[in-house]
Amino acid sequence: MRLAAICATLKCPHPELALTSTAGPKEVWWFNAFASQEERDGLAGAYARNEPLMAAMRPLGRRKEDFRETFTSTMTAYRRDLSGDNVEGARILVVDAPQDYGRMSGAVFETVEGKRFVIVSAHTRVDAEDRIARSGPLRA
Repeated sequence: MRLAAICATLKCPHPELALTSTAGPKEVWWFNAFASQEERDGLAGAYARNEPLMAAMRPLGRRKEDFRETFTSTMTAYRRDLSGDNVEGARILVVDAPQDYGRMSGAVFETVEGKRFVIVSAHTRVDAEDRIARSGPLRA
């Protein structure tokens, strides 16, 4: 919460969304959406130019290092042609990496290697658990 308040107060150059697992191994996934590759490429410079923000974020970032075992970064592109339901405004999200490709009920994102991730919304925790039971464990 402190990091979110700092980013809002000091005008973070790009919003991001963090999701954490509720079952299985503890994972945190950070999501960023970019309108273009140019926007993505300019992000590091935008942060660097905001010195007050960087000064406030550095100690918080160091604290996260104590808890992180691994770090993976995966770039994907939204596949509107394969996507179903919209997840905008959802409070609970379920992420899956299905083996069976086709039109999927959720927002579909694809890596350059062709791996797909599907994000579906759930209204309640029970609904989320039902979706997980139907799709099986994340196969990332």
